[in-house]
Amino acid sequence: MNDNLFGVSVPESVLDRMQKAGDKVAQKREGIRICAELLEQYREIVGVAGVHIMALASNMKAIAAVLAQHR
Repeated sequence: MNDNLFGVSVPESVLDRMQKAGDKVAQKREGIRICAELLEQYREIVGVAGVHIMALASNMKAIAAVLAQHR
């Protein structure tokens, strides 16, 4: 995403975590976990009333997976 989406900057720590997860399926699961963890962190920030979660059109089910883990 850093190379292909203007203005996006994914931290190296997140990229490393994704790469260490294993194959593409494991990386997808790890990405969902990372997103759910971020939602929990955002919940604690005073003044944040919501977030915008976006996925590629071919992977819209990932949003449902993030929300299911977030509960």
